[in-house]
Amino acid sequence: KLASYSSLIAAKSYRADQPDYDRVYDLTVMQKPAPAGTDIFSFPRGAQAGSCIHEIFEQVDFSLADAAQARQIIGDTLGRYGFEMRWQETLWNMVQQVLFMPLEHAQPDFMLKNISMQERLHELEFYFPLERITAAGLADIFTGAGMPHLAHDFDQRMKELGFSPVQGFIRGFIDMVFQYGDKFYLIDWKSNYLGDSPADYSRATLQKAMIEHYYILQYHLYTVALHRYLAMRGTDYDY
Repeated sequence: KLASYSSLIAAKSYRADQPDYDRVYDLTVMQKPAPAGTDIFSFPRGAQAGSCIHEIFEQVDFSLADAAQARQIIGDTLGRYGFEMRWQETLWNMVQQVLFMPLEHAQPDFMLKNISMQERLHELEFYFPLERITAAGLADIFTGAGMPHLAHDFDQRMKELGFSPVQGFIRGFIDMVFQYGDKFYLIDWKSNYLGDSPADYSRATLQKAMIEHYYILQYHLYTVALHRYLAMRGTDYDY
């Protein structure tokens, strides 16, 4: 996964988080051999591969108006992360599919390709105080939140986090924030490997991964961070 935060809850003594693109990799490490073929399911896995994809999405113009430039960005990024150029076409096809995918059925034009550079912000840092909280207290927040779209046992899974009570600050980075119309959205790029076919990435399978990796908690923390950011800066902002 691209935003690899082992914990976004920072105690009195915390490890400072850094933007994903600040990671430094040893490019001499041997890559794990990929299965035969060069489709996206065969692309090497792991944090280094995820960060490579992440950086591509940070740099490309989502409109892909200049295809040659976008391909160049993909090729250069592959090289920086130590991957072979044979993956360039694979990632070019993947980027097109992501950027040209409608995000809401009711708005067929709502695609990332229609988000300009001026309407998006990458690696939005947040840092705010955290009152004393426990795993049980965190679970209670989700139990009483009235969110029927959550898995019925997600609050119970929160109790299994098993962290000691903490108080201090939360610090992290949101991969991307963008505006479309009069609304704001946040994105966290993920490249989890769930299988070798599109069927392995159904809504139910994605929901399972969201629960198992606590991504639901992550996006709620990000929502709080974005809300606070906009409340401080937007004169007519309303959640």
